[in-house]
Amino acid sequence: MPTAPDFSTETPDSLIVSDTDFFPELSLQALRDYYRVDNTEDKPLLENLRLSMYEVDDELMGWVCDQVRMGFFLLSELPKPAVIELYKSAVYSKAAAKNLAHYRNYDTTHAANDKAQQMAAMADSYDEQGNKCINMIRGDENVTISLI
Repeated sequence: MPTAPDFSTETPDSLIVSDTDFFPELSLQALRDYYRVDNTEDKPLLENLRLSMYEVDDELMGWVCDQVRMGFFLLSELPKPAVIELYKSAVYSKAAAKNLAHYRNYDTTHAANDKAQQMAAMADSYDEQGNKCINMIRGDENVTISLI
């Protein structure tokens, strides 16, 4: 398991997270750029990135075993280059969802209730996007269910 970064010496540009050799390393700065996350502290955002990476990696573990059996030992070796972007999108979407869920509960004013509801809907949307990317990587069908 990766060790926690030393925030006293590392800048957000240099914070890299990795889980297994199969998947590419992910950077905190790339997450910030991907979702335009600006005014967030590094430690909680990095923790959300790390947790999301573990979650996505766990969801894909059976698929990864199938790829290794076929002789692909790195995600980058697969004949579908889009899979790397799907993986990054899955992890970054789930990290953005966790980040929104974490910060939506801090303001207790009446006006903040509407904002919290909007943030919850956005977090759900990001989480759904992450799940769609995972399903696309595995070749599963996506199903959307709406309550009427």
